[in-house]
Amino acid sequence: MSYYEDVLDNEDKLLQTAGFDITEPHKSDPVKAFTYKIKSSPDANTSLAIGQDITRKGDQIAHKQKIELKRTEGEFDLKWVITNKDYEVNADWTPKDLNDGMETQI
Repeated sequence: MSYYEDVLDNEDKLLQTAGFDITEPHKSDPVKAFTYKIKSSPDANTSLAIGQDITRKGDQIAHKQKIELKRTEGEFDLKWVITNKDYEVNADWTPKDLNDGMETQI
């Protein structure tokens, strides 16, 4: 292969990784009619992110919403993600004094 074919192959791989469909070069994503994102971090251990997108697909309107709350307390970490389709809660507890000299995660 020549140098230029290698460059083009690498570019195609990067575009596919980013989510672009290189088999349909003239296809474009729908324009967002409305979007906003709010991020807040009241202290070093807490973060809140809220986002909403509204797009028009043909005659229909698509709506996406996501709320993400993170809280870290040293041994206890909480992550709560809510979307318009589902929700997920992750709680991690890593006790430091449960076993001396060993790392324990529950």
